[in-house]
Amino acid sequence: MRDRSSHVAAALRAAAVVAVTTLGLASTHAGAQTLFSDDFDAGTSGANYDTFFCNGTDGSTNFAENYSLLQYQIDDHLGGFTFANVPTAPHSAGGSTTGMVMRINDTAGLVNTMSVYPKSQNFSGNYKLTFDMWFNYNGGIGGGSRSTEWMVAGINEGTVGNRVAGPTITGSGATAVGGQNTGNAFAVNGEHGQSITTPGADYRTYVDQTNQGVRGFAAPPTSPPPATNDQNSAFNAYYKDPVTGVFPSPAYETEGAPGKHWTTVEMSQIAGVITWKMNDKVITSYPDVTRTSGNVTFGYADFNSSSALPADAPYQFLIYDNIKVEAAPTSLYWDTNQTTAGGGGTAPTGAWDGTALNFNTDSTGGAAGVVTPFTSVNEDVTFAAAADGTDPYTVTVTGSRSVKSLIFARGSVTIAGGTLANATGNYNVASGATATITSALSSTNLNKTGAGKLVLSRLAETNAVNIAAGTLEIADSAPTLPSHPAGDNAFVSRPLSLVIANNGAPLGTRVYNGTLDLGNNDLIIDYAGASPAADIEDMVRSGFNASGAAWQGTGITSSTAANVLASGNYALAVADNAQLTNKFGDGTGGKPQFDGRSVDDTTVIVKFTHRVDLDLDGFVTPNDAIIFATNYIQNGAGNWITGDVDYDGKHTQNDAIIFATFYNGTLPSLPEPGAATVGLGAMALLLGRRRKSA
Repeated sequence: MRDRSSHVAAALRAAAVVAVTTLGLASTHAGAQTLFSDDFDAGTSGANYDTFFCNGTDGSTNFAENYSLLQYQIDDHLGGFTFANVPTAPHSAGGSTTGMVMRINDTAGLVNTMSVYPKSQNFSGNYKLTFDMWFNYNGGIGGGSRSTEWMVAGINEGTVGNRVAGPTITGSGATAVGGQNTGNAFAVNGEHGQSITTPGADYRTYVDQTNQGVRGFAAPPTSPPPATNDQNSAFNAYYKDPVTGVFPSPAYETEGAPGKHWTTVEMSQIAGVITWKMNDKVITSYPDVTRTSGNVTFGYADFNSSSALPADAPYQFLIYDNIKVEAAPTSLYWDTNQTTAGGGGTAPTGAWDGTALNFNTDSTGGAAGVVTPFTSVNEDVTFAAAADGTDPYTVTVTGSRSVKSLIFARGSVTIAGGTLANATGNYNVASGATATITSALSSTNLNKTGAGKLVLSRLAETNAVNIAAGTLEIADSAPTLPSHPAGDNAFVSRPLSLVIANNGAPLGTRVYNGTLDLGNNDLIIDYAGASPAADIEDMVRSGFNASGAAWQGTGITSSTAANVLASGNYALAVADNAQLTNKFGDGTGGKPQFDGRSVDDTTVIVKFTHRVDLDLDGFVTPNDAIIFATNYIQNGAGNWITGDVDYDGKHTQNDAIIFATFYNGTLPSLPEPGAATVGLGAMALLLGRRRKSA
């Protein structure tokens, strides 16, 4: 209790202030997963909590008290009081007035902290604790004699030992007692009890037992250091302003303090940032990536040794009601201007390095959210906040950064450097948006959604690729157009599997919802069991888009082949390696590797190559002419490696025209003209014979 004549009170006024973080129930998201809750209405909650004291047991917790029978004093501003009963809490159902009521140091005269914990609970990831709090004190405005006591609550608290939360304090005989637990604890008194005339540390935050001063406080300093810094004092206008304050008068008897009124409290851990709000306004917010899990605690403390006077004890108590722990919102938004509305302008270039505060929990990029430098496997990350990021911009990654998923809402975003660990492998790119990622990717799945375009360097061996919508493009590798687009074997894609969403129609008529654009790169698909060659060929058939602009369909396509500079000279060749006459292998036994990779007879190959390279060796040779002439049967079934170069599943006059037209092209890798003429002559003879017998 506060004794205004006590030297202990003077010492406390000089104590360093601790930063505290709060979020209010008003920010609770509908549908959030509830991890723990207690409204105390059943009357059996006591068996579900553990209670700890730091200095004797002069304190009590009633887990099922009808607090409507408790009274509080109302200052009549004439030197007297009127009385009223505590009303129902704002989040109680059906007007219930049963809650958890605490009392501390009523008789023993000892500094003491009492902490209660729900049994066997351990919370991690993004979560938030919310509750209704009624802080009662004796006396009128500013409190009466020995009135100052403290709420001490927290998250990420340790789960072993004598788990008293909050600070170490000095008791009778200068004995150090108090907090012994690890975690993120927060403390506030009910009536700016440090002094009724002088700013003091009324709001406090503790990491383990260490007072954090004004670290992360939202209230602006009115007297900057080295003068008095009152960011954590109830005298600061942030807390007491009659219009914008957290606890304005006359709604709150003591302006700037939460006493004698229901207050909504929230404490949260989101993306490595600890936040404390009261009445949905931030008290303090600070990063902590060390303490990431633990229990929640609810406590009551008296940091002074003087006990309540007998006449005042009935008016000194703390009520907790409607406790809830929920999984917190899991969305972060790129926001380079922090709490200023918006995401940082049309081109919010910035660093993703674990230091720069470039992520906000508020989708509008405003001050209502928590800003953080951290992302984790618990957060969906969107580029960018509000409607910003419409122009091209770059996000530079340093080190390894984790996300739950990535969402690109608009504009053209390049993410470069470092490593991205995408826990779900989900990449959602909105219509009209382009996301180019050159960072290394660390994930098992790669799921492309949204009508926009995702551009990568290659598909890795660990990727199970699922394209639900839009385009997944493999960026052209050098050299490419306008030079000879030979590409670089280092960028061949070899995903674990490939699925492109479609309408389920039979092959040949199937319509695909998404697109894989290989550019000038190759694709390897390994399989076990039945060969997927027919499915891959059908995806290429759809991408070729025979009835429209070449290579501008859905399925598997090549924007490089579609480029006007290509002059129609390039295509995507498809083969099951087992069906090739000249097979690829591991580089031994006369079987060369494919693009420097070992393959076997359970491999499907898609190669960006010359328009009539039937054997996928990267050249147009007489062997291609022989293959075409040998296999051509008018209207007979066919595929690429037998000369179906228009992907319609059969040999037609159109295939012969395409082959003859492009065989004699002037591409750099074609054989000498004489050799080409010989090949075409043989092909013509065979074609003529086949047509006659057809």
